[in-house]
Amino acid sequence: MKLFIRGDEWSQRWNFVDDNNVILGYCAEPDCCEHFGFKIILGGVEVASDKTDIEETNAVIDGFEFDPSFADVVKSIEEYSDQCAGVAEFRATRGDAEIRIRLFNYHNGYYGHGFEFSHGETEIRSGCL
Repeated sequence: MKLFIRGDEWSQRWNFVDDNNVILGYCAEPDCCEHFGFKIILGGVEVASDKTDIEETNAVIDGFEFDPSFADVVKSIEEYSDQCAGVAEFRATRGDAEIRIRLFNYHNGYYGHGFEFSHGETEIRSGCL
């Protein structure tokens, strides 16, 4: 799997693409009053995030393939009950190893970020956090 960043700072999209052409795309275009990004979790430990260099991220996720049957989307997060908050989590495996790619967005109700999980032309799951 590789992470590709498309666009510039103000119209960016993060695309995670595995060798089977399963794609997880996330709109990373900043608006104003939101905190959004991604985290990569291995064994319960964050090993990469949107603040990690793209080369380091690609080294972490190399060889992992998405599990198209797994997409967990949570639209309400207790610790952010005063804001709109959402998390979408996706699983990828490499042999016995498993990572979770977690997309998140905490905002005041106006600044959602869309995602799309697809295999080729077939949409598996999409939404807005």
